[in-house]
Amino acid sequence: MANLLETISKEQVQHESDIVTSRLLGSDWYKKSQRISVYVSTNGEIQTDSFIKHAMEMGKDVFIPRFKKGAHMMEMLKLESLEEFQTLDTSLWGIRQHHPDLMRPMYYDSGPLDLVLLPGVAFTEKGHRLGHGKGFYDKFLTDHHERFGCMPTMVGLALKVQMVEDLPVHQYDVTIDHVLHI
Repeated sequence: MANLLETISKEQVQHESDIVTSRLLGSDWYKKSQRISVYVSTNGEIQTDSFIKHAMEMGKDVFIPRFKKGAHMMEMLKLESLEEFQTLDTSLWGIRQHHPDLMRPMYYDSGPLDLVLLPGVAFTEKGHRLGHGKGFYDKFLTDHHERFGCMPTMVGLALKVQMVEDLPVHQYDVTIDHVLHI
């Protein structure tokens, strides 16, 4: 899969990102959501910057992941402003995120999420997702369910090359509700 992602041009990634973002913004589950978790994109992923900006401009609460070296769980911190988003540090794995020393309440201090947008290496139409092997999102979603007794709407954002027929599924894998792609 990594080799296929290396063959896709930045222009193609942007083209597919624009289409997926348009579909996302037009969806009922986005329109009805107030509290949204979204990954901050890196190379070889559907780009999320324009979506994050739109959601913040619409007054939605936007939470982004923060990974710390050696941690087994990712944290989900609220973006306070567009300026904060535009000045995020690039840290672990080249991901833009809040500074590791920033103290801020976690998403769960203010309630459950309505919508989670997930990255991945590969996806199926059935909602199976192959992540990067650390299980961060599966653990995060399981923790969300244990805390609140409900799951947010879970949506994978995929480039066309990331869509596959089948993936191995393990007992701890969380099946997502939708996969948006071209």
